[in-house]
Parts: sequence; C-alpha cells; structure tokens
Amino acid sequence: MEYTTSKLAAELKRKAGIDLGVPPSIDRNPLKKFYGGRMDISCPSKAAYHEMCEKIRYFEIDGKEGRALCHEREIGKKLDSSDDQRTVIVKNLPAEMKQAELHQIYQEYGFIVSLKISIDSDHKSLGYGYITFRDEQ
Repeated sequence: MEYTTSKLAAELKRKAGIDLGVPPSIDRNPLKKFYGGRMDISCPSKAAYHEMCEKIRYFEIDGKEGRALCHEREIGKKLDSSDDQRTVIVKNLPAEMKQAELHQIYQEYGFIVSLKISIDSDHKSLGYGYITFRDEQ
C-alpha cells in the first residue's frame, strides 16, 4: 500500500505540481475491484482548486487507470437525488478506450462531474461506462 501511496503522490506532483504535506489515505476493499482513497488539498482560490482538479482528473499508475474526483461537499453528505437524472450510460466502448478520451468526447455536452469506465477484476474494460453531468441536459 505504501508503494501505491508514493506513486500517487509522485503522479500528482508531476501532473499538477501538487506537493502533498500529508500522504493520501488509500483503502482497499477486497470486495471491490479498485482502491479508494482520500486526500486534502489546499488551494489559494476556488478557481485554482477547479483548475488543479482538471489536471489530476485522470492518471495512470503502473499501467492502470485512475481518476480523482474532486468535491467541495462535506464527506458523508449524501449526493443529490437528481444525480440519477444527470447520469448517462455509454455502451459499446472500444476495449482500449481510456477515461480521459471518453471525457474529451463528452465534455462538449456539459460539465462532467464524474466519469467511469467499468472494468473486470483484471482491469479490462467491460465496454460500458457512466457519465454524470453537473446540469441536466
């Protein structure tokens, strides 16, 4: 786990110039195919925070895709129930498609809050994904 934490910190430094004073907290749930984590990042302004979030949204560690979902809401607060109405399922994705590529294609339809390509236990694409937009379109 320490190896993954150092790799993540190095990738954040490389992509966005973020030097974390405190290493990210990474959790592994054996029932899920992915790791989860949390980190606190301070920025001088809201605009700087959003710019930094875009820079680190998609990354790779050891050839495996990762994504950082930045949010300003309090941890533990439930998401708005309208998320269901702003989330679309995208099917028939090419096996080699990366999350950053999918984001590039769909960003013209609105601000993307979250985007995920579903993967199997070997980290291979299942050919579909989910995109949640900030505003209903």
